[in-house]
Amino acid sequence: MMTVRRIVTISVVLMTGLSAYRSAAAADATGIAADPIDELVQKLSVSPLWKNGLSPDLDLPADAPTDQIIARVFERTGFDDGYVKTHRILDTRVVRIPGEIADSYLAALVDTNFGRKIVLLKYESTRWWSRVYAVRSPA
Repeated sequence: MMTVRRIVTISVVLMTGLSAYRSAAAADATGIAADPIDELVQKLSVSPLWKNGLSPDLDLPADAPTDQIIARVFERTGFDDGYVKTHRILDTRVVRIPGEIADSYLAALVDTNFGRKIVLLKYESTRWWSRVYAVRSPA
């Protein structure tokens, strides 16, 4: 007999592909997402309005180093508890977020004094666009 969880997992495989299934299976076994960046990409892929909203002006050139861009993002992005004071980049890679207007972004997994965050970055025309997402803690 198939459980609801198995049916949902099969649906995820059909909708988002094998990598989504692998992440879901690993999260199932440990309670922690195997890859928080993949999990975020999956979530944003089905949310057509995710990119709407403001992005801070980072005032950096297109060829600025990633660590400098992320530092500037945290200088100019406040959270409920204030501004990030310490951070360490754990992983960076280019991701493609499917949707109405599919596009590639630089994703960085960052450990901060407020917990882990994912920073999405893209240089658009004359400026850096950025968005910061909290990494979901295990239940």
